[in-house]
Amino acid sequence: MARRIHCVLGGQIHSDFARQITTGFCELSRAGVVELAFEARRPAPGLQKPLVEAIIEGRRVVYDLRDGNNLFQSDVFDPECFDRELDKVRTYFKRSCDPPHYERLRNSGKIRPLGLSYKVSSRHNTVDRGLRPLVLRRLVKGAIERNRLAATLLKLQGGRRVWVECFEQPPESDGHPAVLFMARLWDPRGVPDGEGRRQREALNEMRAACVRAGRTAFGPRFIGGLFVDEYSKRQAPDCLLPSENQSDKHRFLERVRRAGVCVATTGLHGSIGWKMAEYVPASKAIVSEPLLRTLPGSFSPGVNYLEFTSPEGFVKVTERLLADPELRSAMNRANWDYYQSWVRPSALVLKTIGVVLD
Repeated sequence: MARRIHCVLGGQIHSDFARQITTGFCELSRAGVVELAFEARRPAPGLQKPLVEAIIEGRRVVYDLRDGNNLFQSDVFDPECFDRELDKVRTYFKRSCDPPHYERLRNSGKIRPLGLSYKVSSRHNTVDRGLRPLVLRRLVKGAIERNRLAATLLKLQGGRRVWVECFEQPPESDGHPAVLFMARLWDPRGVPDGEGRRQREALNEMRAACVRAGRTAFGPRFIGGLFVDEYSKRQAPDCLLPSENQSDKHRFLERVRRAGVCVATTGLHGSIGWKMAEYVPASKAIVSEPLLRTLPGSFSPGVNYLEFTSPEGFVKVTERLLADPELRSAMNRANWDYYQSWVRPSALVLKTIGVVLD
């Protein structure tokens, strides 16, 4: 019988963005793979950046769930500071990992890609439920969010909990496939530097252009639009979803299940957005802008997704998928297999444990 691995979990474990990691550890604990304990240390009040720490068989590990390239919650790239902190770490798992960005670091070899990330939980996630460690505020919030009516009446930010199985759909025939693309715009005025503003403007322009191109090319087969907020109302009123409640996560996942082709665009800071991580568990055929960040395992264009670099390219590769059921079917299977090995919370965490103990 395999030995149990002793893990101590700490850091920003109560951040909503950390749910995938805490879910993975809790599921492995329930399965008897790990012996899970928690650090008494708490993050500084008001600190929301999702940085989870773990001590795995005495080895310190960091899980960084943020979009940007900087490490250890820093807002600036400081190689000297990063290297001093990395001296104390066995492995640093980075979401939205860009290895060339860290080449100048003495400890660059300790930074590994975490993989596709999304906000997901489990009924067995005791951290998310506020049970272990016991956190009264989390306990109450979790109870409300697990209740559909209460969450709706209180308009609780984040809405209801979404369990692992809510995202999952094994490969199946999609009959008369629809094309799904739902996205949001980011107000450029929300960032102080000129480069950050230009990145948001380019991101917004591509997303709006893809909505327009999709509606023109695919008509009623195109499902989606931009999430409704004040900024999108001003910038792209012709691209909006019919109503604000269309962006509810559970409604969105129902649309993912019915779609034959799902569309992904580049996220903030060049990241791979949550949408990609939500399409893969549903074993969907995907079209996407080129991925600018590194993923573990084999996740490649032509196998897991088709690439586009323009609205016209988006229409072209989507038409190719719609016209080729065998290609869609092969992509469905490839993405389901990748999910099982690299994205499902327990699988993702178990892979990281293997790296640490290797």
